[in-house]
Amino acid sequence: MDTFDTVTECTLVPESGNMRITLKTDSGSQTIELTQAAVAELMPGLLSEPQVAGKATTTANAISPVGCMPFESLQGLCGLAFNLGGRSLHIAVPPNGIETIRQALDIIELAYRNQRMPRM
Repeated sequence: MDTFDTVTECTLVPESGNMRITLKTDSGSQTIELTQAAVAELMPGLLSEPQVAGKATTTANAISPVGCMPFESLQGLCGLAFNLGGRSLHIAVPPNGIETIRQALDIIELAYRNQRMPRM
């Protein structure tokens, strides 16, 4: 059994909806395709339900981070890094998306202020 040390491709296959992943080892590379069900099994509880036309929201499990910091990658991508307690979730924010993120955070802050539920 090979140990894979690099992911060189991770793309959606439009025809099937599968996820194509190419993994590299010292002895070469191998490409596999994962169905959506297989991806969901690899990351249980992290994937939201698919959007339904005419429905305003989808259901997703909440991930409560223990911290959040800005990051800049070696490729120059900037965004938010959420510390999930042992793992991190990085979300890149393009320059034209900064205002959208600010607006979304303002709406979230307002929603929390208007909640009548007790705080945890």
